[in-house]
Amino acid sequence: MLSEEQLCQNYEKYRNLLYQTSHNANNELESLFDHFGNRLVLCPASSKQQLHSAFPGGLIDHSLRVLKNALRMIKVAPDVFSDIPEESVIFASLAHDLGKLGDLDNERYLMQDNDYYRKRGNVYELNTSLAPVYETSLFILQNFGIKMSYQEWQTISSIDNQSHVDSKYDLKEIPLVLLVNQADRLSCYQEKIQQNNSLSLG
Repeated sequence: MLSEEQLCQNYEKYRNLLYQTSHNANNELESLFDHFGNRLVLCPASSKQQLHSAFPGGLIDHSLRVLKNALRMIKVAPDVFSDIPEESVIFASLAHDLGKLGDLDNERYLMQDNDYYRKRGNVYELNTSLAPVYETSLFILQNFGIKMSYQEWQTISSIDNQSHVDSKYDLKEIPLVLLVNQADRLSCYQEKIQQNNSLSLG
């Protein structure tokens, strides 16, 4: 769990990093932040403790970790990733899971009322009426008029999208897609370890 201070710090860092990109040329991002407000601050990154970051503020915490890991990977493999614009790395890392908010009116993760499921780590109940996360992420960005490069669009559309796992894409991913997907997987793994450690100690 994050403290109120950590929630605020993460939100400010997340927002400031996105504001530094050209995606806010006409205050489009500001409109997005105004619309979602506390829903963005408190959104988890998953519904179950066995997955990752299933706690208030988990989405932003996870997204910041993805960016941190992506920047580390660029340093480790500059021959593969050094030509990617830093702005695209920031934007794709921080916006890749926006669809976890739900749509404009409905949340994706609803508080779990059933004690049986809560005791088994199902902290949230999924709103199954919503489109997949990657589709909703792109819808949210489009709705607020946030323009992105084709590579950024490809990257966000590839997160958890089975069609991109098809063999016809093997070893053909553009570097930004490869970078953010690998940083995302690594972050989820780190968060699972962190979660398991806190559960065993608690």
